[in-house]
Amino acid sequence: MNYKILKTFLSIIILFILIVFSKYLNYEIKYELRNNFESFLDVPGIGGLLGVCVILFFLYYITSIWRKTKSQKIIDLGKGDELKKLDEAFKLNILNKDEYELKKNQLLKKSVEEQVKQNDLELEHDYYENEKERIEKSLKSLNDLKNENLISEKEYEEKKDELIPRKLTIEEIEKLVEICEFHKIDSEEYLNKKFYPETKDLEYEDLYYIINNQIKYRGERIYQVYIQLKNITKSSISNTN
Repeated sequence: MNYKILKTFLSIIILFILIVFSKYLNYEIKYELRNNFESFLDVPGIGGLLGVCVILFFLYYITSIWRKTKSQKIIDLGKGDELKKLDEAFKLNILNKDEYELKKNQLLKKSVEEQVKQNDLELEHDYYENEKERIEKSLKSLNDLKNENLISEKEYEEKKDELIPRKLTIEEIEKLVEICEFHKIDSEEYLNKKFYPETKDLEYEDLYYIINNQIKYRGERIYQVYIQLKNITKSSISNTN
């Protein structure tokens, strides 16, 4: 960090010197400037086109100083140990330069994908917890209204049904996932994806909420919920018969 600060500081000093030099050249080249100003220091601006080019170059250079290297990005994503092994293999000539760079690119891509998946899981967990909390509070409030005789028994049951949904039929479940193209996917891969909490541990209300709020969830989760709901419904039908 100190090295980057030092390089940035020196770059700004050099930039200032070059801008002054650009103003001087611009002053010497243009007769009208010499006619109107006693000194090049009196001329406003940054030295014309040359000054603009100098500033653009140094903006790019200073940005590159603070831009994270590929190695730093990999370390920040928690893959420092893997990077060290690649570095060691490169130093021992196990990997040539091209192979080393290719492996670093693959490691960075994999690390980014893992980070995105982890973020998705955390977001989904937040949605799940927030919705559970909302339903619990709503049920408590509904019970309070009933106990205080502020709503009738019929109203209570109707509102409760809205919060705790009735069991869906197979046809209704299929209709809810019409926009999903499950017939085109690798079902084994989708079913093996790990989520928290696991789909099999979710209650019916949670499954219902997820399939009704598909935009907030990944395709793998929706597919698992879809299969789980179908299994529950089929089991319920079998038990009834």
